[in-house]
Amino acid sequence: KNGKGNPTITGKPAALSTDDWRTLRISKYHGADLTPLYHFFGIFPDGAAEMRSEMEQLGLAYGHEKAYSVETERGTETFSKGKIEENNLKVKKILEHYKTLVPVDNAAFNKHRFAAIERAYCPGLGLDTNNAALFGCGWFYANKAKYGVQQGTMAKSRIDTLITKYYGTKGTLGPGQ
Repeated sequence: KNGKGNPTITGKPAALSTDDWRTLRISKYHGADLTPLYHFFGIFPDGAAEMRSEMEQLGLAYGHEKAYSVETERGTETFSKGKIEENNLKVKKILEHYKTLVPVDNAAFNKHRFAAIERAYCPGLGLDTNNAALFGCGWFYANKAKYGVQQGTMAKSRIDTLITKYYGTKGTLGPGQ
């Protein structure tokens, strides 16, 4: 342990960037390949093939699960192959759930924008604020009139693409199979 509750996993593979190394360590700590979740939130693997290889070697990649142990603040934790498989499917279910949250049209987008963003996260910014239009509250304000069925369809399709990339289509196990 490093004293902060994070596992001490030494020996960073030379092929991995700092960001990929972080994703690998956190994945090992949680007993699942979290790359798909990071990818969803915009942290793309710098070396996708190298990352997949490391996940496979550790037994974390979907379809390549194997048992291992890791030191944590809770002591030595052992993850069985079955537990890792279960955890990987939980990550997939999270992505599937996120897909259900995507607004399907402008009315749904603005309902979400008002309920979740203006009330909870951006109070007092005003309806016409174009603050930081590429992300956060500003993105919602900038897209309040533009978001429609096409954007909803594209967003859902992007999530489907991620699910297929990391988990394959029905009957397959994902990339490298």
